Amino acid sequence: MAIATALAFVNSSGNGNDDTRKGITKNKILVFSNAYHGATLAFPMSLVVGNGDKGSGVISSGGTAGPAATNLPHDFVMAPYNNIPETRAIIDSLDPSNSLATILFEPMQGAGGCRTATKEFASYLRQVADEHCALLIADEVMTSRLGPAGLCVGYLGIKPDIMTLGKWVGGEGEGKGRLSHAGTFNNNLLTMVAGFEGLGIYTREKVEALNALGNRLRGEVWSMLADRGIIGEHVRTGGELSGGFEFVEMDTFDRKKREETKTLPRMFVSGYGSLIAVRFTGEAAEAWQALFYHHMLDENIYLAMRATWL
Repeated sequence: MAIATALAFVNSSGNGNDDTRKGITKNKILVFSNAYHGATLAFPMSLVVGNGDKGSGVISSGGTAGPAATNLPHDFVMAPYNNIPETRAIIDSLDPSNSLATILFEPMQGAGGCRTATKEFASYLRQVADEHCALLIADEVMTSRLGPAGLCVGYLGIKPDIMTLGKWVGGEGEGKGRLSHAGTFNNNLLTMVAGFEGLGIYTREKVEALNALGNRLRGEVWSMLADRGIIGEHVRTGGELSGGFEFVEMDTFDRKKREETKTLPRMFVSGYGSLIAVRFTGEAAEAWQALFYHHMLDENIYLAMRATWL
């Protein structure tokens, strides 16, 4: 399957995700709960109007602070990630019905906790995009390094109309007297050259070997947590992502359904291949996350604190 017929270079991942809407006459952009597509494209669950009962998919104004205040002023409609029935209801309620321009989604939500889309959910989004003559945009800024064809084509089995990717080719380096910039990887010739050379080393075989190590590590962590009674037996589903363990997370805007849903284990791991998040739940989740971060520092292992990616 051909991955691309055209390629455009942009300054940052946020720019890339925003530029995909240029030249489109329809206005509504379907996004998903807990998604992060850049500093001006963030969609935590708290943004949904009516989130206390049944969310409408309408993005709240958010007042003068928070993600809604910094998001770009587009006509976003938000749906629950990995939830086909509620997403279908929100799409069916669009007014006008032919206003859907683009569907922007992450095959695996990075900042959202390394949560992988199900194959059924991804296939449904491809179907909706075709039916509405809308663009399906896969944000693979993080996940494109997980395979030669990215996660959408390589694992989920669908081909998006547009794929945004990056972060693994180059990045910032130390520089005295420079101005700070919010972009993750910007304007550093040395690291771009190093990244380009790295593409010759990071072969398909190396990708597969690294992903196998990640899947093995995640499976062994699941086993350790299960042996200590931290996760329930319902997690043992024989999933292909975690060496015999899998826990599919499906968001919902319905509070009653959230209360009826089985609670997440108080500590677990999620991800795909070499992208892994160690996560905690409950009222003290942030405190446990911070303790885990500092514990790993004591063990001379550095992780990103907000989602502890490995």
